[in-house]
Amino acid sequence: MTLIFLILKLIKKISKLSLPFIASGVLASSVLASEGSLGKPMQLFRFKTPQMVLYVNSTISLLNSEENPNKRHLKNLLKCQDIFSSGKKLVRGMEIKTLKACKSYKDLGFYQTSSVSDLKNELETLKQLIKSNNEMQNSNQGQKETLKENIKSSQETKIKNKIINENKKDDLDYQEERLLKLKDMFEKGLISEKEYKKLRQKTLGF
Repeated sequence: MTLIFLILKLIKKISKLSLPFIASGVLASSVLASEGSLGKPMQLFRFKTPQMVLYVNSTISLLNSEENPNKRHLKNLLKCQDIFSSGKKLVRGMEIKTLKACKSYKDLGFYQTSSVSDLKNELETLKQLIKSNNEMQNSNQGQKETLKENIKSSQETKIKNKIINENKKDDLDYQEERLLKLKDMFEKGLISEKEYKKLRQKTLGF
């Protein structure tokens, strides 16, 4: 009888000691709930870095200069730009979703091209070269023929680049979907980091 009493007393003490740990476990689960879920705000500074602001601004300028930009990407980037310039400290809901989309474009390597300023400088240099050649063509027929060849070559290059860019735009959504799937597989542990990097480079065509 005494032994049973002692066992019951010991069980009672153990249960009392376990309750704080159970409570703390529940509390920890609540704290570790995914930040950015429905109604839960996030700090804007997690997204608004100098590099991210520069990427958003330069990519918007780049897409606006194209004849047929990816409208969905441009819409998201414009929303991110508005959020960055709003003066907010907290974001939630669709704002978080949009910011994550813009960040994924940068992380996945989309639109990593020359800045708009570099493109303008390159265009101005080309204009000066054409002007110089035009001034010299009257004094040298050979230079005139060379200029024609340069213009023809430039036009052919533009046509080729246009075709390449159109093909890239067609593949862009597929690449984005593929890369996001690979990233998801890596995060879930379905593939190793080495396999993820190899497949990512293959998808990007490196």
